[in-house]
Amino acid sequence: MKRASFISIDDEDVDLILSFALEDEALGVRSLILMRTPKFESLVIEEERGVRVSLEGQETDEEDSMLVRVTLSSKDIEIATMTGIYKVDLSKVGKAELDSVYPFLQKMNFDNKFEISHA
Repeated sequence: MKRASFISIDDEDVDLILSFALEDEALGVRSLILMRTPKFESLVIEEERGVRVSLEGQETDEEDSMLVRVTLSSKDIEIATMTGIYKVDLSKVGKAELDSVYPFLQKMNFDNKFEISHA
C-alpha cells in the first residue's frame, strides 16, 4: 500500500480530476489520477464512458483502466479498475481534503458507472 502525501481535486475546467500524490522511494512522488471528461462522453461509445485511472509511469490499456469500484474510509482508499486494485494509505492527508473526496467521487459518478462505498 502506497501512502498519499496529499490529494488534489480539479473540477473547474472540462475535466473532473482526483489525484493522489503517492510517496515512492525510487521516484520521490508518483501521481495516481482518476479523470473523467463528461462534456465529451456523448461522442464516444458507452463502453468508453466513465472514469479512467492512471498511475504515473505505468502503461495500461485505456479499456482496462476504467474505474469499477471505490472503497473509501478515513484511513485509506481502495480503487479498483477492470484489471487491478490500487490501495492508498490516507493517514497523512488532511481532514478537509479527505472530507472533499466522497462528494467529488459522487459527482464523477453521475451515471452510476462505478460502485462507491464509504465507511
